Amino acid sequence: MRADGLRWIGAAEMAAPRFDAAMAVAGVFDLRDPALAGLPTLPPTASDILDEGRPLAGRRDHFRARRALTRHLLARWLGRAPENVVVAHDAAGAPRVLAPDNGAFVSVAARGPIAAIAVAATPIGIDIEPVETPREPVWTVLHRDERAAIAGAWRDGDDAPFRDTWIAKEAWLKALGAGLRRDPAGVLIRRDGKSGFTIVDNSDPRQLALSALRTVAMGDATIRCAVAILAAP
Repeated sequence: MRADGLRWIGAAEMAAPRFDAAMAVAGVFDLRDPALAGLPTLPPTASDILDEGRPLAGRRDHFRARRALTRHLLARWLGRAPENVVVAHDAAGAPRVLAPDNGAFVSVAARGPIAAIAVAATPIGIDIEPVETPREPVWTVLHRDERAAIAGAWRDGDDAPFRDTWIAKEAWLKALGAGLRRDPAGVLIRRDGKSGFTIVDNSDPRQLALSALRTVAMGDATIRCAVAILAAP
């Protein structure tokens, strides 16, 4: 997939009736953004009501707003009415598109009122981390070939290499449908500058079609986001 196969959108673009043709669309949103308040209210589906009670759903109001926004985004990408889009968690807790049944894929990440959503024609994963006061890397999730460079950056007080590596791993494992049931230390991330990455994963033969790393300013917060898109289902 070409780099321009991924379109980044913001809250203001959610007012469009349909996005221009793109193989994938992703965005990071503040659910409190006034630009989202004008979206038509969507009554929750049976799947929404079931999923909001799951342990990892978070606050009910955040979950409902996030699920509704996911349905709106999918509708604009698919060219369908949002009330006809149904999303549900699978047995592992990952979002899946139930209707319309046309092979669309979706991924969601959340931190309180901040939601990252991505849709694509092939499996996709998205993850986010806030850029905050530097924190020591979690060494146990790192591949042995990642540790030296990340340790060197950490000695200089820089946790950005670890942050990018971690969200890239999460995005990749989400795209695979494995999540953290797979040991992240078995996945090697090689950053491609500040805007992309490559993957070495000897446990899965599927190929990465596109990767992206992006920094998003959200009011007084800064969010770092990673997207991984597979070449085929």
